[in-house]
Amino acid sequence: MNWKTTVVLLVIAIGVGFFYFWDVENVEQEKKIEKQKEELILTEKEDIMKLSLERPNQDTITAVREGEEWNLTEPVEWPADKFAWDAIASSLSSAKIARTFPDEGETLSEDQIKAWGLDPAGLTVAATVREGSEEYKFGFGNTLPNSDSSVYGTSSDLEDKVVVVSKAVINNASKDLHSLREKKYLNVHFERDKPSLIAVSNKDLQLVAEKNAENDWTITSPERMKGDPANLRKFVEKLGLESIKIIDDVSDEKLKSVGLAEDQLASATSYRVGFGGEGAEKTFYVGAFDPTEGGHLGRRAGARNLFVIDKDFFDEQPTKLEELRPKKAITIQKWNAEVVSATSNGKPLFDLRKQDFNWRMTSPHSATAERGAIDKLVDAFNDYKIMSFVSSASSLADLGLDEPILSLTIGGKDATETIHFG
Repeated sequence: MNWKTTVVLLVIAIGVGFFYFWDVENVEQEKKIEKQKEELILTEKEDIMKLSLERPNQDTITAVREGEEWNLTEPVEWPADKFAWDAIASSLSSAKIARTFPDEGETLSEDQIKAWGLDPAGLTVAATVREGSEEYKFGFGNTLPNSDSSVYGTSSDLEDKVVVVSKAVINNASKDLHSLREKKYLNVHFERDKPSLIAVSNKDLQLVAEKNAENDWTITSPERMKGDPANLRKFVEKLGLESIKIIDDVSDEKLKSVGLAEDQLASATSYRVGFGGEGAEKTFYVGAFDPTEGGHLGRRAGARNLFVIDKDFFDEQPTKLEELRPKKAITIQKWNAEVVSATSNGKPLFDLRKQDFNWRMTSPHSATAERGAIDKLVDAFNDYKIMSFVSSASSLADLGLDEPILSLTIGGKDATETIHFG
């Protein structure tokens, strides 16, 4: 094959290849155009980084995505309700265009635009997408005469066009500021956040409780004693409730009138929750009752906004130190028990260990243990209720606990508990 033939074949091959890639590119572009005709916005919900909601004669509400969370930037700077803004982003990114007006060869009149509630739009949504930080604007008007589930809309991408989309888009975006903001007194959750410190200061109780590496709670102030996590968590659960109203732009005079000015916080009712690590704490203060708002007012540390506190916040909160101490001698359940041992006057009585769901005695001699008998023993101490507590001023010797007559230890996967009898 001479060089001329080779060159000709090479040119043909390049031409065929170019045509193939051009054709593939063209097909992909056509598919994209077709998809754009169906989608209100061609993006994933995770790529919507900023949303603004505008309504006639109302403040614009804007939220910005920061990682997994949303934060309001106007009309107030405040943490946003993550689920509410995720829902807006989701409904917007999944919205399908059911129909487009006008039909080919026709034009839209001003009367039509007004009749459809689009001049002005009842709701305008501006969305900024991650890629290129491009902003898209959508206007939404009235529902269709024959369908309450669809609304008329406009898009900045579709000039001189009106589209029909599902009403779900505006259902999520038509909420007021209170519904779109984070409303909890403190955004804390006992199981999710696993707090390591709970401190309460009010007229009934002065308390500090701390959790160790083994997840055991100890009340460290006003005196040292074991803490009951089931009752300590009640404080955190109350802080995780939602306020019925949040007041913004609060004056110094207003803060002072309800006992929540900066120089008054040291004597205010307070709830402090810590999460380990330097400075990882959140504090909520409760002030005076405000007859105008019909409830006590509260504020977060570092914020000037006031929460109107629902009366349910104060219900079922522990008010005595005794309520925060365990009421059971042993709390480990039989199905979690893996070790049971006992000593009398310092001398071992027996040692039982669970291995592969079977119990064995390892002391005073090795033998198969009776599971039913061990279950009854653990159940008995689970049912053994504490009637009252002795003053910590009493010495162990006075109570016969410096050399206990009997000590029983029950160990589980995450904790070991011992009870001594004097």
